Amino acid sequence: MVALENECLSVEIAALGGEMQSIRGRSGREYLWQGDAAYWPRRAPNLFPCVGGLTDGVYTLRGQTYALPRHGFVPVTELQLEERTETACTFLLAANEGTRACYPFAFAYRIRYALREAGVEVCYLVENTGGETMFFGLGAHPGFFIPKGQFDACRLVFDAPCAPVRIGVSEKGFVTPRRAAYPLKRGRELPLAGVNFPESLVLTGMSRAVTLCDGNSQPVIRMDFADFPFLVLWRSPGAPFLCIEPWHGLPSREGIREDFATQPSLVCLESGAQFRAAFTITVFEQEQEAIRREKRLC
Repeated sequence: MVALENECLSVEIAALGGEMQSIRGRSGREYLWQGDAAYWPRRAPNLFPCVGGLTDGVYTLRGQTYALPRHGFVPVTELQLEERTETACTFLLAANEGTRACYPFAFAYRIRYALREAGVEVCYLVENTGGETMFFGLGAHPGFFIPKGQFDACRLVFDAPCAPVRIGVSEKGFVTPRRAAYPLKRGRELPLAGVNFPESLVLTGMSRAVTLCDGNSQPVIRMDFADFPFLVLWRSPGAPFLCIEPWHGLPSREGIREDFATQPSLVCLESGAQFRAAFTITVFEQEQEAIRREKRLC
């Protein structure tokens, strides 16, 4: 387990999947869902080389069929700790015999965590180390704790007025042709009480920063995700958490065994090229706000 800490925040990350296990503010408050098999045992999986599920659990490429688990192999793979300081660390997964059996590309996949005052930046770096174009989906699946009985009073507030489009998703989690406007309250607010969970809410065309506010309209966490075109909201039925997930890519289309070379929304990375996408989670506590104010006055 790797522990990062500054004057505002402490974060713990496991080598398995390079997955965050804890985000604590200066007061000791835990913001990250801590896992519970009764609802959802994970905390903040990293998704690669696919996001969501594949039809029949498989995809095709150059006439060959390959199997991948839901969200890819990274969540269940031990990553190598490549670099570490008190406030930052980088995990690495390089292509190997095991990955090539289900994903026939040469690559280097890195996750870098860096504390920024009361925020943690999560940066994905994918390098195509092979001689052919590679295709992949990539994203994050962090869950944020919401006390029982308070979920329906919470809301998400986007940084700017926007007109999101909801992407249709079947009961089994596959993309459908349905696209529909998803109006926000006052152009910016998404009350959680109005979302039909456990069906995932998949949005595009939204502002790329959003704040989770509690029932007293106080901000809890903010996510900045400018590098990601899709935002997914998910909750296990009745669970005291909300997953706020920035994605690059979408699951398989319903009823279609996807060819990765032609599947819409996947990242296409040329030989020798690098892909970078980052998001930041910022927590809100009175003490941390005071620290930021002091720094601005100095």
